[in-house]
Amino acid sequence: MGLRFRKSVKILPGVKINFNKKSTSVTIGGRGAKYTISSTGKKTKTVGIPGTGLYYTETSNEKRKSNEFVQQKQPKTYSPKTYKICGIIMILLSLLCLMIGLPTFAFGGLIFVIFAIISFCIGRFYLKTAKKIINQQPSKPPLQK
Repeated sequence: MGLRFRKSVKILPGVKINFNKKSTSVTIGGRGAKYTISSTGKKTKTVGIPGTGLYYTETSNEKRKSNEFVQQKQPKTYSPKTYKICGIIMILLSLLCLMIGLPTFAFGGLIFVIFAIISFCIGRFYLKTAKKIINQQPSKPPLQK
């Protein structure tokens, strides 16, 4: 569960400052209509009929950008060693599940057998991926004296 924080301070009648964990905002207006401007650039208009619970809210989310050039996230790549270790762990897990599932097959061991097959396939995939990455890496030239 995440920690939440909010505090509202009334400055004048119809004007409040709201303090949040990540931003601060100013709300102008009362029960029938209000307008909120946040420090993140978010603007909210709310109009309602007091006492009925019926209201309409419109939000424009014009957040400020810190840089003009937004960098795109590069896909995370792992080393072949990481894939190899994960593949071996998954295959060992599949063997353990088979050892538990086969003797107890009649008493619900089918779930262990199914999990063993799935984890074996995942382990094989990881090992093949490690091999593919190793084959794609350029080999080092021999040292010359």
